Amino acid sequence: MIAGADARPDFQLQALSDITVRLPFTTACHMATARQGIKVALQRRAWLGALEHVSSHRVEAGGLLVGRVYESSKGLLISEIENAVPARVFDGTGTSLQMSADVWETARREAPPGSCTVGWYHSHPNLGAFFSGTDRRTQARFFSNAYSVGLVIDPVRHESAWFAGASSVELGQPDVFMLGEEN
Repeated sequence: MIAGADARPDFQLQALSDITVRLPFTTACHMATARQGIKVALQRRAWLGALEHVSSHRVEAGGLLVGRVYESSKGLLISEIENAVPARVFDGTGTSLQMSADVWETARREAPPGSCTVGWYHSHPNLGAFFSGTDRRTQARFFSNAYSVGLVIDPVRHESAWFAGASSVELGQPDVFMLGEEN
């Protein structure tokens, strides 16, 4: 027999005001007036980490995106990406990727308190930035929350695209904004 008990989740949605106080004024105003949907607040160091990781391989490579999720009373979600955790053990080809389950444990260990895995990233070297049918199935199976995001990077063509939720809805450029110092 398996017994269970209610347990407090290790992840909680945070108030939108918790992130808007850290945003540039114009970005905070944009967030305050947004109605519904999802936005991505991407820390520059996370972007550079993911980009460096996928650019160092000629085959598909990827990893997990760790961060926090904020919610407004109007139904707006912001997934803040604080860190990209590369899959060090993976099997990649020019058109496919299989990451080892070890990446989940690495992400859990590296996640600061209050953060969680909010998505994943991978590359399509010289194929373009899009979600394939396999990518959509992966998103639906492992990243089905409304705040879950997927990032595809083509490091050869210098393209990227974001997708959200179980339906892999493509996010437009206004839905993604960079946080952090210019490098």
